[in-house]
Amino acid sequence: MNHILSLILIGYPVVSDIKYKEIPLWPAQGAVCLGVIYHLASGQILHITWWAGAALGCVAAIWSKVTGGGIGMGDCVIIGSLGFLEGAWFCVKALSVSFLILLIYIGIGMYRKKIHRRSTVAYLPFLAASYAAAWLI
Repeated sequence: MNHILSLILIGYPVVSDIKYKEIPLWPAQGAVCLGVIYHLASGQILHITWWAGAALGCVAAIWSKVTGGGIGMGDCVIIGSLGFLEGAWFCVKALSVSFLILLIYIGIGMYRKKIHRRSTVAYLPFLAASYAAAWLI
């Protein structure tokens, strides 16, 4: 159930992030609420790893504020929600892979002069791709 909720959480706002550079947050809020209900209904207590995963979203938000908006608040909410649903370790793996893929994409784009230093790139598609890759790691 968590994997289905995480897939909805990541898959739905990708098109909006690419097209409008905006992430609708209602799927994230709904997925987290359904995840909490599922955990409680199945008799699982809320583990510390879920809260540590949610804290990764807070760390990303603080990093965004300190660096002047390197990552959007919608991305931070999605990261925190993914961490809460899947756990901290899975979220760290997904973030590591997504940043690696993003760096390669930006490097190739800068080499080809398609991306400049002040260009913006939608991050959520890279997080969605790394969500699938994190299962292989």
